[in-house]
Amino acid sequence: MSLFGGLSVSGARGTAALATEAEAPQVNVYTAGVSFGVRIYHFFLLGGRGAYSQIDQTSKLTAQSGNRSGTRMVPLAPLLGVDLRFARLLADFQMSGDYELSNADTSGNQITYKKPSGLGLELLFNLSRRMGAGFRYERVDFSQEQTGSASAVQLPNELRLQSYGLVVDFHF
Repeated sequence: MSLFGGLSVSGARGTAALATEAEAPQVNVYTAGVSFGVRIYHFFLLGGRGAYSQIDQTSKLTAQSGNRSGTRMVPLAPLLGVDLRFARLLADFQMSGDYELSNADTSGNQITYKKPSGLGLELLFNLSRRMGAGFRYERVDFSQEQTGSASAVQLPNELRLQSYGLVVDFHF
């Protein structure tokens, strides 16, 4: 058993939408992440992942969806993986953090989506001993919304943040 760790950056395209919206707002997602844990039998990876994302809406603003630009913080997500020497497959299970919109509502209140539930998958191909590049897919559903200082309320339809893109990883 040995330790592993890594730093990653990714750029992705996706959507941030409620199930009831006719058109899903398009977003770009830029993420910096850190992973750590133990390597078991030189093959299995077990640990955690933290990440910070900047989310920029690229589609036109509508009265129905508003502006979904904001930031996303994942303080800690359990991580499982397989290291095949030439490539690594990683899965992180997101159950903590929030998605805070950059713009306030019409009353001036900050909007934050909470209680995430989702999954991130990465397939990384080793470019060198310490560097990999590949693909990342992420889907996270938020079941609560907090407006201003009020208590978070359960959403009748979850907000889904879904993206796919490229990732570069520096690992040890």
